[in-house]
Amino acid sequence: MSAKEYAILIENQLRCVCPSVLGKSDEIAADPYKQILQALSYRASTEKLNRFQLLYHGIADQSLQELINQNYDLDQLIRDLKNALTDN
Repeated sequence: MSAKEYAILIENQLRCVCPSVLGKSDEIAADPYKQILQALSYRASTEKLNRFQLLYHGIADQSLQELINQNYDLDQLIRDLKNALTDN
């Protein structure tokens, strides 16, 4: 899967709680960690937000393409994102 496709998947998840991310797949592709945290702030429970930050702070300032090149498990990131968005 390409970086753009992953960015769109992440954007679709974030739109559930933050409609303003519509059309921001390029920003998500450039720095997914930053964009996810911005969307989750004040929209996800503190516990889930803190867990997401703890699990993924290591990808800060990396693009989706860099993560793909490092064989990073982006499918797991998307599953954890879905979890962070549920039951808020």
